[in-house]
Amino acid sequence: MTGLTKGYPFAFQVLGYLYWENRNCKNIEDILPEYDQYLEEYVYSKIWSELSSLDQKVLINISPDEELKVK
Repeated sequence: MTGLTKGYPFAFQVLGYLYWENRNCKNIEDILPEYDQYLEEYVYSKIWSELSSLDQKVLINISPDEELKVK
């Protein structure tokens, strides 16, 4: 679980909670879609909404290719 959350405390809490609630009927792989949904709703959407429109454009343009430089 630590590897999946990359050390982010909120992500670890969410994954731990979902695993605990579903420990008798689901494994980690089955929980991942719900985990991703939580992160989308409570983290990624919040971060995206607080970016300026210029920052959003930059991120959209560099996201397909990691080789592009912001400079």
